[in-house]
Parts: sequence; C-alpha cells; structure tokens
Amino acid sequence: MKTKVWLRIADLTVEQFFRMEMELLGAVCVEGDPFDADCIICDARAYVTIGLQSAPCVAVVLTDEKMREPSGALTVWRWPTAIREIREFVMNRTLEEMGMYSVDSEKLHLNTKDEVRLDTETKTVHYRSLRIALTERECQIFRCLLEANGDTVLRERLIEALQGDGNVLNVHICHLRKKLEEPFGMKMLETVHGGGYRLHLPSK
Repeated sequence: MKTKVWLRIADLTVEQFFRMEMELLGAVCVEGDPFDADCIICDARAYVTIGLQSAPCVAVVLTDEKMREPSGALTVWRWPTAIREIREFVMNRTLEEMGMYSVDSEKLHLNTKDEVRLDTETKTVHYRSLRIALTERECQIFRCLLEANGDTVLRERLIEALQGDGNVLNVHICHLRKKLEEPFGMKMLETVHGGGYRLHLPSK
C-alpha cells in the first residue's frame, strides 16, 4: 500500500518538485481531507489557515527565508536546504506503515514496534510527528536504553559509555526527561531500584 501524502504549497514550483519526489519515493499525493492522509506536507499559510496543528504527522515547509516558523509546528523545513530530510520523512512513514525497520549504512534508526526512532547521525529522537534534538551525551544514553529494548541498563554501563561519573549521568538523565517526557506526553525514563534505568516505550 502506497503512503498517502496530502500536499499544499502555494509556491507552484516547490509543490511540483514535491509531487515528483513523492512519485520517486513510491508515495501518492491525495486530495480531500488532509486528516485522512498518512502524512501532510504544507506551507506555513496552509498549516495555520486550515488548522493542521492537531494533525498526527505534518511537516511545514518555509519557502521564503523571511518566513517564521508557525507556532506549534514540530517538524519544520526551510526550502531548499532540507530536501534529504523531506525524503526521509516520507520514507520513514512508509516503513512505519509496513512495520519495518529504517536502517542504512550511515546511521542507526532504532524503532519498529514502538514508533520511537533514534537517528544517531542527526542526534534526534522521532516519535510520530515530533522531533527532539539531543546532545552527544544524551544521544549516547538514549541509544543504550533503546538498544536494551525495555530491559534495565545499569548506571555503571551508562557511566562507562559517557566516560564520566555519576554526577554527569544524573545531569544528562534529568535533561533527557525534560526534553522527552513532556513533549511526548508520557513517562519514558524509569529509575530502577538497585541502580539503573530502563526505557518505557508506547505500543502501537
């Protein structure tokens, strides 16, 4: 089944580019209700006037360098610098719909059943339409926890990965919780009695 993309960009040159990209990626552009599509790609004006703030998988394209990011938009691309991200956005949505991993030789994408994906190249955590940037050390911690697949990771293992000490780990765990738990609306990092942490991920 092809990924359905609802596309609305006022700049016709940019919109035509997207339509060609969707064909190359094996997706199909659809009309009608945008909330019936698998993902939405639109400009800032459409995002605001149509009321797409509550859409589950939406990306906003800024076609003018003077444009400001619309309030509430979590995935924003500035044209034309984000062409690679645009392709990944659609391809990863396709893979999620198929229940597949998203893996290539340059980066590690850990996701599948839980809809949470870590991109180790860009150091970002993706969950549905959300994208959160991490620091180098936060990314190291999150990767260790994600690879454990819900099992407990001892503090000593995380301290070793960070090449730091307990205080450094405590600071970064605190930062991770602030960055991820409120935007994602769930408790993700659980402290385990006995000296460790584990990742609690949502099920589809």
